[in-house]
Amino acid sequence: FSLSMSLFVSVTLVPVLLLLHATYERNHTFRSMASIWEDAVNKSPGNPRAHYNLGVAHQSEGRYDDAIKHFYHSLRLDPNCEDSHFNLGVIFYNVGYIDKAIDHYIYALKLNPDAATHNNLAVCYSAKGLKGPTIEHFRQAVVLDPSFTEAQFNLGLACLENGHADEAKAAFVRAIETDPTHKQARYYLDMFSQGGRGLIGSFNKDFGSAGGRPLIGSMFGTQ
Repeated sequence: FSLSMSLFVSVTLVPVLLLLHATYERNHTFRSMASIWEDAVNKSPGNPRAHYNLGVAHQSEGRYDDAIKHFYHSLRLDPNCEDSHFNLGVIFYNVGYIDKAIDHYIYALKLNPDAATHNNLAVCYSAKGLKGPTIEHFRQAVVLDPSFTEAQFNLGLACLENGHADEAKAAFVRAIETDPTHKQARYYLDMFSQGGRGLIGSFNKDFGSAGGRPLIGSMFGTQ
């Protein structure tokens, strides 16, 4: 099956011209990265890091089938490459294969229990309506990295949905402490100060757009 997807964006004329220029520059960069790592894979097909980086380049272009192929190839060469599991989780979440995403995040956590993976796993559990695991993994994310603004915000939203108002408010406060420009967190705190009207109704609107999206892994340098 094909996992490649396209995105259509409608904006006014001048922003379209700016967007097209930015998109061209970004795509040109990703194509250049893909070419570099394709050459590295051809020269060193047994290098798991080269396959991983080529997977990231394809993922950034939206070429999910190719990205998946190289992430799995990197895992065949190095079963302990947690970053390949991490990015496979990102792809499978984005195309709606939530259970596959969860499997890869759980495996990644066994290899390296970091904040980003806990955050992403929590997002997946939220998509499946599993409220307990959602909150637990957001909590673990912020314990591991208290400066992780979006995990703090996500924890606030998840606690809010589950009626943990005090914990939600504290998480929004911490989100603003780590990023004073975080408008969504400040919005929720303002609603708390107004007696909480509209808090729950705003949760479903904001979770997907404001913070409830998984993060993508970065490239490595060659060894």
